[in-house]
Amino acid sequence: MSLMTHRPISAEEYARAAADYLANETVYDMSENTPSYLQRGITVSSLDVLRSSHRPEVQTYGELLVLFPTEDGPGLVVPDNFVVLDPSPMRTLSSFIATETERPFWVLEYVSPASEHKDYEVSFEKYEQQLKTPYYLSFDPLKQDLRLLQHNGAKYESVEPNAEGRMAIRELDLEIGLLDGWVRYWHRGELLEIPKELTRRIADLKKALAQKDRALERQKRMIGQLTEEKEVLKGEKEQLSQGLQQQLTRMRARVARLASKSGRTALLSPIETAGFDQLNTWLDELE
Repeated sequence: MSLMTHRPISAEEYARAAADYLANETVYDMSENTPSYLQRGITVSSLDVLRSSHRPEVQTYGELLVLFPTEDGPGLVVPDNFVVLDPSPMRTLSSFIATETERPFWVLEYVSPASEHKDYEVSFEKYEQQLKTPYYLSFDPLKQDLRLLQHNGAKYESVEPNAEGRMAIRELDLEIGLLDGWVRYWHRGELLEIPKELTRRIADLKKALAQKDRALERQKRMIGQLTEEKEVLKGEKEQLSQGLQQQLTRMRARVARLASKSGRTALLSPIETAGFDQLNTWLDELE
């Protein structure tokens, strides 16, 4: 599936675009959270099995710079993984030029809180409007949000799951779905296996996440208990304040009665603002 160019773009322009991108790439841009890293491993190992056993034209690449032509020169995007359908290896070292014989057939993005805008909007628009990549998969491991979209020539449409909850890429006899919280792949109904080491790491991560969840639950309970205690103390403080205010009101009334009875009317005005110490002093004088 060839990609139409807006204008001829030289190899030198592509090389400069790739060099500029890599020069400005930061460690943060290249960072990846653990669930996304493991999902990438599941995908790559599964599709390697698919390639070696069933579909030799399936080639999988990761974190490779895809350059493509636009009216303003080379455009670029870096999918987490992408698939090219070609039995011969792609001729590339550090970047993939989309004007070669084949373009990405399928792009995959593993979404994290830091990459939501890029994956759901910026890169998505490039895949849909410029590259017109036939299939786009996104997966948020933390939210368990799996989406598979198919391009209809104008825009992406959702691929609906079948009775088993799996979404199909019919050109590859491939189905995609969630299994134990991870994106897994089935070829003609058979689950594509992954290495035992990867299975162990996934189990370790699942255990670590379960421990983290339990710790968070304990923290929530502690916060709840502290909140309840705070509310109790607040109520007690309000009751104490009300009791003190009532006692203060009674003392002021008593001082006022005694002052009036003894003819010390000059005390009547400051009584309303007097505190306990001053009221006690006046009571000692008047009683």
